[in-house]
Amino acid sequence: MAAITDGTSNTILLGERVGGTTIYRGRQANSSDTTTYGPSNGGGWGDILNGENWIYGSLQDGTGVGSGTCTINCTNRRTAGFYAFHPGGAQFGLCDGSVRFISETIESRVMAAAITRAKGEAVSLD
Repeated sequence: MAAITDGTSNTILLGERVGGTTIYRGRQANSSDTTTYGPSNGGGWGDILNGENWIYGSLQDGTGVGSGTCTINCTNRRTAGFYAFHPGGAQFGLCDGSVRFISETIESRVMAAAITRAKGEAVSLD
């Protein structure tokens, strides 16, 4: 806990991300997504990469993984960000033990600051 110098109430420990073999863009299942993610997209509880999620972001329409600033609810493709079926955002567990609903309109720089523990950024998730 002492190593979390950015503050435990504003540092994200974990967040929602829909896995499975279906890739979503926005709120629509995208059957034309030809990626090979399927089960390796977080398809099951036993997936070796289930807890691994880098946030590269995507475009607002869920395409362009790594080339956009959307980090919540644009797509559930691995590495794009977080994704939940809640309208408007997703639930996140913070390092202080609380759970908070974070809006999908969060700025990418604020999200980036919230997932680091000791970079000295002063951000608010409210």
